[in-house]
Parts: sequence; structure tokens; C-alpha cells
Amino acid sequence: MIGKLFRSLFYIAFIAVCTIVVMKVTEQSQMITEPSLALVELTGVIYESNTIVEMLRDVERDPMVKGLMIRVNSPGGMVAPSQEMYAALRNASKPVWAYYDGLAASGALYSTLAASRIGTQGGTITGSIGVILSSVNASELFRKIGLERITVKSGRFKDLLGSENGLGEEGRLILDQLVNDTHQEFVQAISVSRNIPLEKVKTFADGRVFTGRHALELGLVDEVTSFAEFRQKMADELGVNSENYLERKKSDWDWVSDLLSGAKAGTQLMYLFD
Repeated sequence: MIGKLFRSLFYIAFIAVCTIVVMKVTEQSQMITEPSLALVELTGVIYESNTIVEMLRDVERDPMVKGLMIRVNSPGGMVAPSQEMYAALRNASKPVWAYYDGLAASGALYSTLAASRIGTQGGTITGSIGVILSSVNASELFRKIGLERITVKSGRFKDLLGSENGLGEEGRLILDQLVNDTHQEFVQAISVSRNIPLEKVKTFADGRVFTGRHALELGLVDEVTSFAEFRQKMADELGVNSENYLERKKSDWDWVSDLLSGAKAGTQLMYLFD
């Protein structure tokens, strides 16, 4: 009985793998015969950068693809992937435009700061320029229910956020420095990429959110427009038919991967609109 069950599971897994391989081969075998744009979506909480970075690499390899459009609807997410996407856009050899569609806050803003041009809806929620690091202090609960966790560590600050004894003044200072240093990177990236004086950026980089219209006044975006108009404008500038575009969306497997990443993320530094 158990043997039959394992054989059935093996066949199911084998068929799933073969299906994915066929889909990938089919996708890669599609030949582009006319100048085109590429479109990729940045949606949900950011746990990884591969979707955007790999799409950008594909665009740069294909001479028929003239530029990449990133359509954003995200509250932000983990620091490292946001910084990775920002770096990839800064080093892009082809035009990359970004459009803020509904929500483009914190890490989603950081990720796309280096885009050649940024458009937004007037009512889009953006901003939330800041860093968040949160944990739960369960010390009182542990005492009430009579639980004690035994920890062996190499240094007294090794389990700053995992200790049931609380954070302590020194621990808080260490984490404050960590958060502030990461926040300064964000502020610096805005100043450099959007050509806004550093002191001006500091006046609004305090976690507040603002609309797309206000973001335009602050210099964080280039125009308030619809997505259709923005895509047409990019196509016109690059001499491409706006109907010729390649679109990459997250597959069901990507969504599962995001859920698993979120489940195992634990305590992380986040550029997140919370």
C-alpha cells in the first residue's frame, strides 16, 4: 500500500516537472520578429528580486526588445531584494520605465527609483520611506505559563530579538543603529536617483505616505497619467508599436514560493508599508 502511494506521488511529481520544463522551453522558443516592449509586474510583498532581475537580463540580451516596463502594485518588503532590484535598474543598458498602479510604497518605491521614467495614478499610495524591524516580547507570557527557553550563544547580543528577557537599553541602541543605517541608504538612493537635495529628502522620509499627485510635487515621479497612456508614450519614444509587448506574470509556482518565503522570513529588516 505504501509502495503504491510513493509510486503515485513520484508520477505526479514527474508529470509536474515535465510540464514546467515544457512551459519554459515553449516560452524560450518564442521568437520576436518585430521591435517590442517587455512588461513585468511587481506585486505583493517583496521577498525576492529574481523575477525583475531575470526579466531585465532577458531584455538586454534580445536586440528586438527595446525596453522594459515595470507595473508596480506593492507595499514593499524585504530590504535586500529591494536593493538588488534598485542596483539592477541603475546598471540597465536599456530604458526601464516604472508605473505606480494603486500602491507603490517603501521597498516598492526603492526598487524602482532608478527607472528612466516613473509614472503614477493620481490616487496611488506611495512614500512610506522608512525601515521597520519588529518582534514580539513573550517574556511575561513565558513566566505566566511556566516555560523557560534555554539558549547557548557565542555573544551576549546574539539573540537580541529572540530573548524572553526583553531587549534592554544596549540592545535597543544596536538595533536603532541598524535601522537608521538602512534608512540612510534609502534616503541617499532617493537623492541620487531622483536628483533631490539630501536635506529636502529628509523632510519627508519619515514613514509618511502620500498620493501620486503629491509624489509628483516632491519629485519622486515624473508624471501623473494612466497606464495605457504611459505605455503608449514609452512605445512612441522607442519607436515601437505599443501592441507589441512581452508580458511576464507570476506563475502559481511563484506565488507558492512567495508564501513559503513569507512563512520562513521570521524577523527581517523590511522596507514595508505596514
